[in-house]
Amino acid sequence: MKTNRNNRNNGTAGVVEKQQKKSYAVKMAVTFLMLGLMAIVSPFTANAARERYVLEFDDAHIRASQGAPATIFLKKAFREQYPWVELADMDLRKVVLVAKSKMGRGGAQLRVGEWFTDTYEVAGRPVDFRDRRKITFDEVHFYNPSGSSHGPWQIDLQGNFIVRKVVLELNNYRWKHHYYGRKPHHKKDGFDTRYYSRR
Repeated sequence: MKTNRNNRNNGTAGVVEKQQKKSYAVKMAVTFLMLGLMAIVSPFTANAARERYVLEFDDAHIRASQGAPATIFLKKAFREQYPWVELADMDLRKVVLVAKSKMGRGGAQLRVGEWFTDTYEVAGRPVDFRDRRKITFDEVHFYNPSGSSHGPWQIDLQGNFIVRKVVLELNNYRWKHHYYGRKPHHKKDGFDTRYYSRR
């Protein structure tokens, strides 16, 4: 009986030891696989520098009409204000809208290509609508809803807005650091129609 019991114990120990070795081998294989993937991906991620560009809109009054959104065309504004920067080398990561809506119920939505974020409410009060103080403006943060940066970049607005600026956070794959100043532009009657449309 003792001999049989010892044999069973030895057999069980052997099975456990084999399973532990197999588990260790699997873990090592997964580790080497992950290291290999990191080695492949790292040259691409290492070549990207995160940069921020400010698109100035000078407290432009932008208003949607008849239920259709007013659209801010971000690529067009970018090319006007930063003509020396090549957008083809950039990936859009994040957008920050600095604006306010007259009644505090205005909606803003980011579109990248054929992908849309949720619609976010933009705060504001009628009494503060023409107030230029920074404290009266809201900040709405959008993350790129698409897996790429192809196609249009635009913000659709529903309501009555004062837009101060839009900040773009981009990944630059050429590692060029640019001057982030603005290029003066002309407006007519307080509206900068080059950058947005009322559809």
